[in-house]
Amino acid sequence: VSREVSAELFPPSSTRAGFALALRGDKVPLAPFAPLAPRGLVLASTRASGELTLTYGSDATQLVAHGSLSGIRLDHKTIAPEPITLDVGVDTALALSRDAIVVEHATFSLGAARWTMSGWLRRSAPLVGQLDVRLAPASCDELFASLPLDVRGPHDPLALTGRFAGRARLAVDLAAPPGEGLDLDTAFDHTCVATAE
Repeated sequence: VSREVSAELFPPSSTRAGFALALRGDKVPLAPFAPLAPRGLVLASTRASGELTLTYGSDATQLVAHGSLSGIRLDHKTIAPEPITLDVGVDTALALSRDAIVVEHATFSLGAARWTMSGWLRRSAPLVGQLDVRLAPASCDELFASLPLDVRGPHDPLALTGRFAGRARLAVDLAAPPGEGLDLDTAFDHTCVATAE
């Protein structure tokens, strides 16, 4: 099936130091990129829709993406006994430089669940970085229903009331003294109550 894909190349300007390449497409197959995907992430049937912009600068390369991914398959026994298929909304901006990878923001939407991430990672040894993850407040019942059926399993009839939100921050510094190189801070705010089991 033919798919419409467009591309634009923008020269440097007063607001942009380097060239920018903008790609737009609708339901573009990602199967050619399957060998680049991490183990357990299957892109054979994945389709991407939206816009991807790459800006090449002298100091860093910036990537901005807005759109959706449909048909992503997760094949990992820790998550579910059988592969599960997901449709995910994506809104992300990150920068890659010689020294670091910086995630300005990365938002992933799966049903009622809206996850936002930001952080940075130094590209040279020793490993140093930080990652912040937030789950926006949402109905407990809707969040539970957002999980794939294969994950909900026998708990599918569970009915919930209340709301749930959470955050986590992971900081890693392998140059720190022993015992101080890893810090994990989490917080959850919820009023979830099971009304039917």
